[in-house]
Amino acid sequence: MCASEMLNERGPEGVSLRGAARMADVSQTAPYRHFKNKEALLAAVSEAGFLALTELARRAQAAHQNAPLKALEASAKAYVRFAIQNHSQYRLMFGTAVRGSRHPGLREAAMAAMSNIVDSIIACQQSNHLRQGDPKDQAVVMWSLVHGLTSSLIDEQFPIEARSPEAIDRITGYAMACLIEGMGSRSQN
Repeated sequence: MCASEMLNERGPEGVSLRGAARMADVSQTAPYRHFKNKEALLAAVSEAGFLALTELARRAQAAHQNAPLKALEASAKAYVRFAIQNHSQYRLMFGTAVRGSRHPGLREAAMAAMSNIVDSIIACQQSNHLRQGDPKDQAVVMWSLVHGLTSSLIDEQFPIEARSPEAIDRITGYAMACLIEGMGSRSQN
């Protein structure tokens, strides 16, 4: 998608419908048949990001169908990898350039990503690995932890040796282990 390329090169401010048309080698008015304005174009790019993120997390979880904690950790690692590999799109997804309240498709895609985490937490609760409680609240805590870690990695706030793929997986795994210990079932403690 041309808008994604523009986003990677210039950020959200540098994305335009006319620029996307030039990159796609179509008429200047062609994008307007699909997108009302620049915000709608950015919403579509953000929506695609949430859909891709959810799919990657689900694939990572599927490798651990009978191990809900491992599935939860795998989805966190998939989240971090996605964000690092698609940092401009990730920033758009969580930034202020476009809001889901005005774009139902974007809102639904973002909610699906969160629902996937909630479902994983429910599976961990049902297997008595995580304490009972509102799984939505627990999902917000998990998302916040992983999002903070991811943002620090993207912003290069960690030493270079902590930003290798192996180190990122190890650090993400450790962060999830700490979170899981804190949210662990009281009967296991």
